[in-house]
Amino acid sequence: MTADEAVAQQVANRILYVPTASGTAYHVNTPPAVVTALEYARQKGKRVRLFYGDPQTGRDWAKEYGVVGRVAMANGKPQVTDCRR
Repeated sequence: MTADEAVAQQVANRILYVPTASGTAYHVNTPPAVVTALEYARQKGKRVRLFYGDPQTGRDWAKEYGVVGRVAMANGKPQVTDCRR
């Protein structure tokens, strides 16, 4: 990751995002392996199954709806990813 990519953008609600070379932004605490996997799925149009949970405990939140779909860019600023059917 270059220095420019590592510069976090602060949005109104104080969540920090780091932009990738493609312009997609991810939460500053997103592991690089997750960013790589999501970017690959987004660029190739692959369907994914997301597991939401507590990153500190590793406990799954058992979400059943809205967790399977294709990764896409949201239209806002910054351009974060979301899951679309």
